[in-house]
Formats: sequence, structure tokens, C-alpha cells
Amino acid sequence: LANYDIAKLLGKGSFGEVFLAQSKKNPGKLYAVKKIRDMAEDGYFDVVGIKETEFYNVVQRYKIPGVVHMEESLIHPDEYNTYVVMDAYLGGSLETLITDDKYMENSIENRLRLWGQYVGTVRDMHSVGMYHLDIKTENFLCKESGTLLDSVICDGSNVIFNIANQPMNLPHIPFISPVYRPPEFTTYTDMSHPDKADVWSLGILFIEMFGGAEFIESLNKECDEFASKVQPELRK
Repeated sequence: LANYDIAKLLGKGSFGEVFLAQSKKNPGKLYAVKKIRDMAEDGYFDVVGIKETEFYNVVQRYKIPGVVHMEESLIHPDEYNTYVVMDAYLGGSLETLITDDKYMENSIENRLRLWGQYVGTVRDMHSVGMYHLDIKTENFLCKESGTLLDSVICDGSNVIFNIANQPMNLPHIPFISPVYRPPEFTTYTDMSHPDKADVWSLGILFIEMFGGAEFIESLNKECDEFASKVQPELRK
């Protein structure tokens, strides 16, 4: 990271931290630097950083719009860390925007336009055999606080690739936030149709964007309660 000055910590996630950084080559240009841990707590090497880098590489190779731009990816082998340098979106996440009291003042037309943009981006991903599998409000970034005018999807740590479009059976169920997870993901590892998982998540996103945060919070609670009752029976 010799070409960047780290300014401050922006946030933490499951696999690492995101920092605000300024380019030394282009003073004044701000980036978000995501530090991804590639060594799991149990000591095994993980591929999260590799997957995320490849996610952005595929996006740029096929010129898929609506995804945050990756400037470069740097691997630090001694630390078992990958650093993904991206354009900075300092308006917060869609999750933060929706929980604001003034969010529902945004016109239906603006919300429809933005949701249509999200659908188009996911469609373009699917067309090249790439499936996000972590579509949720916190993975959509806003350029400016309080506005829906410029928002992009990020975070490819859960993505799977099926460029050859062949049936897939994964060794584990991809971790998808409960409220965005299709019911069959609670019991099956058959991933022949990962596109349907993304479509389900987009549907929940639609409800959240038009119903507001309180509605989705109550739905999330009901999903957790239902899963805790049903899953033990399904495993018998």
C-alpha cells in the first residue's frame, strides 16, 4: 500500500476492515481500501480475497455497470491479507439510507429506477455465469448521503462462478443473511440454480425499499422464528 495514505477506518465486516485512503500519485483522490483476511481462525487458508478480486475482474472484463470500480488488488503474503482498492462511496450503505426517517420521502419513481438498476446489474452478472449470493441493503453503496441518485453494488466475497453453466453441487451452503435467503438454502446444497437465489434476494430488497425498515425488521424476526421451528423437523 505504498501508493496510499490510510486516513481512517470506515467499517468492519465478517472478513476484514474497510479504510478510507488517499492516493499519493493523485493527491485528493479518495479510495476505499478493503483489507480481507485470507487466513481463517482455524488456521486454514481461505480464498475470500481471491474470490472478491476475481469478482471485480469479471465485472470489468465484461463491463457490467452498477458495480463499484476496483482500482487494483494487492496481496500481502506475509500477512495472509488481500487489499482491494476501490472507488470511495462515502454516502453510506442503502441499509443506512433506508433506516433514515426521511427515506420514505424519496419518490416512488426514484426507488423504482434504482431497483431496476439493481436488477439489471444482477441480470448482467448472471449472463456471464456469475452469481452474487449476498444481495442485501448493506452491500449497496451510495455516493452521497441521503440520496438515491448514485448507488452501486459491492462485496464479492460470497460470489460463485459457473462460466460453463453446468449443474453445481457445493460442499457447503453459501452463507446468505437469513431474511434474504431462499427457504431451500436451509436444507439443500444443490446449487443447480443459483440465479434463483439472487432473484429471491432481489424480491426481498424490493419489499424493503418500498415497505421501509420497520417492515423488514419484523419480517426478519418472523423468518428466524420460523426457521428455528421448522429446520429440526426437516433434518429428520
